[in-house]
Amino acid sequence: MELARIEGFKPRISLYTVPGQVRYVASRKLALQGADGVVLVADSQFGKRGINIRAMRHLEHNLRELGHNPASFRVVLQLNKRDLPDVVPEAPLRAEVGRNGAPCLVSVATQGTGVFGTLKTIIRVVIADTRGRVAGAR
Repeated sequence: MELARIEGFKPRISLYTVPGQVRYVASRKLALQGADGVVLVADSQFGKRGINIRAMRHLEHNLRELGHNPASFRVVLQLNKRDLPDVVPEAPLRAEVGRNGAPCLVSVATQGTGVFGTLKTIIRVVIADTRGRVAGAR
């Protein structure tokens, strides 16, 4: 997907999705190479809390291995499956897997709710960060 020029740059968006299962750890690291931003999709169900926390830890570990600072890397958190009856309330879930200042959106992916909002948010975050770096380099 391509966007209009922004301050002389022509952004190109490439989207990659990688399942959260342990067997895909190497695939997630590979997908991170060259990435400017990441959406971490957390499963809102109570029984998935540990998996969500491990996913964030793996993301941070992979970012470090690729030479990035996890604290400043552009991440958007998406809390998915909010339509199910047994979900962790938003505030505790954000505290468990979120990062201070990182945007956090809710979704019901099977219905398309919140999906495009998350995509727009990660694009805005990456563009804003890129603009800041370009302006700082001038």
